[in-house]
Amino acid sequence: MAMLRRLVVVTGGAQGIGRAIVQRFAEEGHRVVAADVDESAGAKLESEVAGEVKFIPADFSVAGSCLDVVKQAKEWAG
Repeated sequence: MAMLRRLVVVTGGAQGIGRAIVQRFAEEGHRVVAADVDESAGAKLESEVAGEVKFIPADFSVAGSCLDVVKQAKEWAG
């Protein structure tokens, strides 16, 4: 049975549990967006994790940040 590829957005995806979730989805063949406030950890994640991973800096305490992440994710994924 063929796997359905998905676009996954993980908030807090640059470190800890979020990073592990990003890695797992990428290993499974999904396209993954990691959104986080830590830009250095996000850049490191993007370069280290095998698969299609895109880091988008985001601070969800700022109004509109969620919509910006969704917009950028859709643009990246096509």
